[in-house]
Amino acid sequence: MSSDTPEVNIADKRNNITIEGRTYTQSCSADGNPSPRVYWQSFDGMVQNGNNLQISSISRTQQGLYTCYANNTFWDGSAAIGNDSVMVTVQYPPTIRTPPSAAIKEGAKVTLNCTMVEANPMTVNFIWELNDGTTFTEPIVDLYGVTREFTGIHMCTGTNTFYDNTQGTGSADLDLDVQCKGTDKWAFDRTRLLLIFNYLLDLSLPIRYLI
Repeated sequence: MSSDTPEVNIADKRNNITIEGRTYTQSCSADGNPSPRVYWQSFDGMVQNGNNLQISSISRTQQGLYTCYANNTFWDGSAAIGNDSVMVTVQYPPTIRTPPSAAIKEGAKVTLNCTMVEANPMTVNFIWELNDGTTFTEPIVDLYGVTREFTGIHMCTGTNTFYDNTQGTGSADLDLDVQCKGTDKWAFDRTRLLLIFNYLLDLSLPIRYLI
């Protein structure tokens, strides 16, 4: 850097991690003669004038490199630009996915499968909570001999821990339909008729006395 180039310094490069939804702020200082024009520019071309950078309700798509520029224009029309940069990381809760619904026969095995689509940090703790209050701390759970009482909503939750020890949570539901055999009304009526018929044969009574 020549002596004519403005000197630019990010105030705190350790302030480079934030959490989605929060307001991220950063500042820079610039020294030059004449006093330089200072502005911030993001990796995607967004520009903010001045020494202070502020991003309200920051999202995961806004993480990347942010550069503070200082532009000097001299008496002879020549110019010099100095800069300094910070890489901003945005942490966010996990996005969790399960099959939205499933149908099985009563007594069969069912596999509850929960996956993490994206998260930052990517270390995620899973917990399945079944409709009867039972919990499992694995993303994949095998249930055997499933009964009709398991019909209903079962929820998988994923949790990660951010840089400041707060936590992010995402969840998804599985609607399970445990199908079981209903009462065979025709079979019941047919059995009743056979019993009546046999009873009539034994007693030799007219059918009108028994129906």
